[in-house]
Amino acid sequence: MSNSKLLEEKTSGNRTRWLRMDQLPFSRVTAYRLIAQGNIVSVLMKQPGGKTGGRKKGIRLVDANSLDAYLESLASEQKIKKGVFV
Repeated sequence: MSNSKLLEEKTSGNRTRWLRMDQLPFSRVTAYRLIAQGNIVSVLMKQPGGKTGGRKKGIRLVDANSLDAYLESLASEQKIKKGVFV
C-alpha cells in the first residue's frame, strides 16, 4: 500500500486510521516507549534516501485504533482504582 493510500485509510468511525508521530497527544519519547511495550501498534514505512548517503528515510505511523484501545484501558483502570466501576 502506498504512503498516500495508507494515510487516507479511515477507521470505522470515519477518522484517519494511521497517525503521524506529531499527531499524538504525547511526546515522541512516550510514543516509542508505548510501542516498545506493545501498548500501541505502529509501522515504519521506509523509502530509499536521496541526500542521506544511501540511508533509508522513513515515516513512523501509529494505528489510531490501538491508541484508542490503550487510552480506554487506562481510563478503565483509573476508574476502578478510584472505586468507580465501569
